[in-house]
Amino acid sequence: MPTEIKRKIKGITYIYEQTAHYDKEKRQTVRKQVLIGKLDEASGKIIPTRKKRIITTTTTTIFDKSDLKKKLIKEIEPLKKSNPEKYEKAIELVEKIPEKTEKTNSELGLYTANPLAIMFNGKATSTLGQAKTRGKIDQLRKKLVVGDVSIFFKNFKEISKLGVGEQKILRYIIAAFTEKNSHGTQNPQLRQRLFLSLDDYAKAIGANIDTEDRLKNFKKKLKKNLDNLKEDTTFSWTETIRGKDKNYANISFISGYKITKDTIVIEFSLTAAEYLVSLDTMIQYPRSLYAIDDRDYNTFAIGEAMNLHYSQYNNVVRGTEQMLSVMKLLEVTSLPSYEKIKQAHSSWEQKLKEPFEKALDHLHQRGFLKDWSYSKAKGIKLTDEEASQITSYEKFVSLYIWYELNDYPEHRERTDAIIEAKIKNAEKAKQKRPKKKKE
Repeated sequence: MPTEIKRKIKGITYIYEQTAHYDKEKRQTVRKQVLIGKLDEASGKIIPTRKKRIITTTTTTIFDKSDLKKKLIKEIEPLKKSNPEKYEKAIELVEKIPEKTEKTNSELGLYTANPLAIMFNGKATSTLGQAKTRGKIDQLRKKLVVGDVSIFFKNFKEISKLGVGEQKILRYIIAAFTEKNSHGTQNPQLRQRLFLSLDDYAKAIGANIDTEDRLKNFKKKLKKNLDNLKEDTTFSWTETIRGKDKNYANISFISGYKITKDTIVIEFSLTAAEYLVSLDTMIQYPRSLYAIDDRDYNTFAIGEAMNLHYSQYNNVVRGTEQMLSVMKLLEVTSLPSYEKIKQAHSSWEQKLKEPFEKALDHLHQRGFLKDWSYSKAKGIKLTDEEASQITSYEKFVSLYIWYELNDYPEHRERTDAIIEAKIKNAEKAKQKRPKKKKE
């Protein structure tokens, strides 16, 4: 039977579950201890550590049954003495249970489109995700300023409504636009009007529209999101494209839309369409982010930041694409600052650390993250025991998050090819340089 072991480390009591079994090869009893949580001194309750994650992908889900097998072995342990024959048969049946089972998302009834969408990405499109947390309000000019990007609102009170729902539909229609238009496409070849399946979008964001009421509410919500992105919201910014600075003033991405019985018709403004096809940068966008609840801003914002960081070429070359500092990720969330938490005499762990970890776990559950863990600056991952000893805010914000995205192709092959091409181009340029004449 398992026993509980208590250990006090730096004033905090940690609880371990200790199990023992006889090892036939070693011919001795082997004991194993697993950290299960820390003791709340006030209530006497055990606060559990984060549960072991199921390894997921957006195309398949792998169910880990190792814990189930251990539990069954513990339950039949009493039979070992009372009924050895029955015990041996039971053990034989437990051993036949596979450690892991895999099911496709279609078997589980989940949306099974290509897990990664390809889309044009520039300053204006990537800024939208930072508007809520990093934007500065200019009351006089009725705009929101993020860096050197200004977002103007026809109805200034609507700023608070520029949330996850608007960002998801914008990402979705830009991905659809990218499918229909290639880089450098000129007018009149530009395909500004898109016809999108209402059912496909509902499946992508995980919305159930199987009844008339649900469909009606879904369309109402979609209309609200599109209204907030239409001509009521315009962007102004300066961006360097192919070495030239370009000024964009009062640009709206959507000039019109229509929602019919089973179709979403989107009309991109000509200026926005020309801007998108002029961009040299495209990113891969995990469709799993579409399925995040509109009310879960922090989870969506962290996922967007991770994906953008992972996609950037310079990070891949440096080998830092899988690491982001805790401080950087906190900046994109709407979580309160440490100073505000202190002023309210609240617990920074409850108000900051726990919601932060919860958001990361949600990204894992949605299939966006394959795994994540705390790490040090050089990518050395913390063990569960070390992670459970993050007891100060200073230590918390000094750490990094190491993460692995689902369904992403290997960066290394693309990176090596780009580096090789740059070396060849440099050699060619060197050969073309005129030789200096000797005096």
